[in-house]
Amino acid sequence: MATSQSVAVEQRVVISYFPETDEQPAASGASPGWDARSLEFSHPQTGQRAEYLLLNGQLQEANWFKERYRAWFIGDYVLGDGGMYLCTPVDPLFLALPLLESSRNKGDGNEGVFKERDELLQTEEYPANAQLAELLRESFTNVCDVKQSGDNFYYRLNDEKVLAWLRCKLRRLRGALLASSANFAAMDDTSLTTYAVGLLGEYLSEAWLQRLCDSCGVSLAGPDDEVPLKPLKEINPAADEDHARKKPRFDPKEVAKKRLAEAKAEAKAEQVRRETRGMKSISSMFGKFQCKKKP
Repeated sequence: MATSQSVAVEQRVVISYFPETDEQPAASGASPGWDARSLEFSHPQTGQRAEYLLLNGQLQEANWFKERYRAWFIGDYVLGDGGMYLCTPVDPLFLALPLLESSRNKGDGNEGVFKERDELLQTEEYPANAQLAELLRESFTNVCDVKQSGDNFYYRLNDEKVLAWLRCKLRRLRGALLASSANFAAMDDTSLTTYAVGLLGEYLSEAWLQRLCDSCGVSLAGPDDEVPLKPLKEINPAADEDHARKKPRFDPKEVAKKRLAEAKAEAKAEQVRRETRGMKSISSMFGKFQCKKKP
C-alpha cells in the first residue's frame, strides 16, 4: 500500500513592483490577478545564471538580500529565514544584447548574418530565452537591422543602433537621478554622466561599456589606476600576470562618488570663506592693556 509523503514547501518573501494591467479589479475577497513565473537567464554582464520574475508580462530582476538575526512575521506565522527577494523592472533588451551579438557571427570585414526572430536567442542552456524573444517582439528593431522576404522578417544587430539606444537610456537615467536627489544636482556634468554610465554598466559587457564610454567622452581610467614604472630588475612577469588577474573591475560610480565628495568639501570651504570674510579675530576685540605702577 503506497503511503503519501508530505513535502515541505520552502517559503520566501518577495517584494516586487506590481505592473498595472487593463484587467478589471478583483471582486471583494478575491485575490488580485497574479500571473507570476520564475525564469532563469544569463546575466548580461557576468554571463552567470541569474533569476528573474515575469509578473503580468513584465520582466523583473530578482536580487536576494539576507541579514543575520532577522525573521518575518506573516500573519500568525513566523518565518525564521529573514531573507527576501527584491524584484525590480529591467529592460529585457539588456539580456538579449549578448545573444544578439553572438548570433550574428560577425567577422573581419563581415557584418554578420540575418536570422529569424525565433533563432536569435536560441540556446539549449536557457529554454526561457523563447519567452524572452516573445517579450521583445516589438523591440528588436531598436537595435537591429531588418530585412523582409515575403511574410518573414530577418534581424541582425547594428552597433550604431545599440549605441543610440544606450545613449537614450543614459539621458533618461541622468534625468531620473537629477530628479531623485539634490546630491546628484550638485554633481558636475562629467561626474553625473560617469555615475549613470556606471549604473548602465551593471548590465553591459566590458566591450559595450567601453563603447558607451567612448561615445559619451567618459574615461574608464581613474586617477588611482595609474601604475608607476618599475626598474627592469624589479619586474616579475608571474607577479604582474597575477596582479592583472586579480585587479578589480573599474567602477565609474566610485570615481563619481569621489568627485562628488571633493565638490562638496570645496563648496563647504568656499562657504566658510564667504561667511568669515570681513570678520575680525577675537583678539582684535581687546586693546592692549598696560599695567601702570602705583606711585
